Amino acid sequence: DAPAFCFCCKHTIQVFVATGEGFRHLPFCTSLLNAGYFLPTIYTILFIPFAYFIVLLSKYETQFIRYNYISNKKLIFYLKVRIILYAKLSLQKINGLCSVLNYNYYDINTKKDVNDYILILKANRNKIEV
Repeated sequence: DAPAFCFCCKHTIQVFVATGEGFRHLPFCTSLLNAGYFLPTIYTILFIPFAYFIVLLSKYETQFIRYNYISNKKLIFYLKVRIILYAKLSLQKINGLCSVLNYNYYDINTKKDVNDYILILKANRNKIEV
C-alpha cells in the first residue's frame, strides 16, 4: 500500500499517491470528490432539522392561540413558558397538550391552575396520542 494524501484547492480535492518514482496524481478522484458533487446531499441533510423546527414552531403557535382568551398577559406568558419547558422539542408532547383528559382551558385563572395543568400533563404522559 502506497501512502496517499489529499490536497484541497478552492473547489476540488486532489489525491496524490506516493510511488517509487515520486507522487502520482489520481485524476478520477477529482470528479468524485468535487465539492459540487456533495452539495445536494449536504443541503438535504441540513434541510431536515430546518423543516423539523418549522413544524415545531407551527405546532407551538397553534397551541398558543388557544390561550388568547385569558385576559391576564402575565399569566399567558407564564403558561407559554411552562408549556415550552414541558414539551421542549417533542412534537408528540405538543400534540398531546390538548388531548390529555380534555382539559378545560377556561379554568386557567391563576398560576396554581397552570401548575396543576402541567402536573396533569406529566402524570398522563403515557396517555398522549399523536
